[in-house]
Amino acid sequence: MTMVFPAEHGGAEQSQGTLLCTAVEEIARHCASSALMLIIQAVGSYPLLHGGSKELLDRVLPRIVAERELAAYLVSEPGAGSDVGNIRTTAVKDGSHYVISGTKCFSTNGPIASFYTVLARTSENGRNGLTFFLVERDTPGFSVGKIEKKLGQRGSKTSEMYLDEVRVPVGNLLGEENKGFNLAMKDFDMSRPAIGAQALGIAEGLSTRCFATPGREKPSARPSVSTR
Repeated sequence: MTMVFPAEHGGAEQSQGTLLCTAVEEIARHCASSALMLIIQAVGSYPLLHGGSKELLDRVLPRIVAERELAAYLVSEPGAGSDVGNIRTTAVKDGSHYVISGTKCFSTNGPIASFYTVLARTSENGRNGLTFFLVERDTPGFSVGKIEKKLGQRGSKTSEMYLDEVRVPVGNLLGEENKGFNLAMKDFDMSRPAIGAQALGIAEGLSTRCFATPGREKPSARPSVSTR
């Protein structure tokens, strides 16, 4: 769960992306939901790992490592899915805090995570007005909404998350203010190969089970043109 973390916090010293994909593929051969947990832990932690201050990392990472606490990634909204630049959740600075208000949807680990990396709007300058924040589960005004009923991967919980004037310290800002879009895109670049590895693992597991069933023939090794 921590292979993409810094080495001093339990992460791999090199080839973290390759190791993540390998682990996800192998686990997905047996359980897609369990493989997804590795991906979401990496995705939800990415803005923290690459944008959090040393003080924030020293406070949060030991809890994730030692207590196996989970992370979640709150970007998608009812009106902003693939169009990240259209996010409407707001974060308004108020002295030494930011006040965050909005609704997030399709939040994997939403009902069970302890830490949430939340992308919110800090200016009206389109994609150049978004900022990441770290929000902890028990923060007043932060709550779990509807839990989705899914066709598959039911071992992974997905929900809406509500932020009703949630106050977070300025120190919980991740990266630079109004630079959250770039951080989100780098996070997606990191995670997309792992999603592909999950799909490959699912297909491999299905193939193994199908052809292990008595009476089923394995596909011919000959080129298909020669069998027509």
